[in-house]
Amino acid sequence: MGHLLAHRHHFFITDRHFIETLGLNPDDPDWQLIGRDWVKPRRSDARERLYGKIIRLRMMGAAAA
Repeated sequence: MGHLLAHRHHFFITDRHFIETLGLNPDDPDWQLIGRDWVKPRRSDARERLYGKIIRLRMMGAAAA
């Protein structure tokens, strides 16, 4: 099953491997809660949690550099 993501004005469907390269778990229950749709999520709180995980990963990567 794919995940709908957005970049600027473009939309694309990814597979689980792309989600893993972002450092996220594609089996995270929040993906199911948003309907795997980042653009128009069913639950905005679940998208906020996923976004928070991305930010934390980026901050940890920046701190390691």
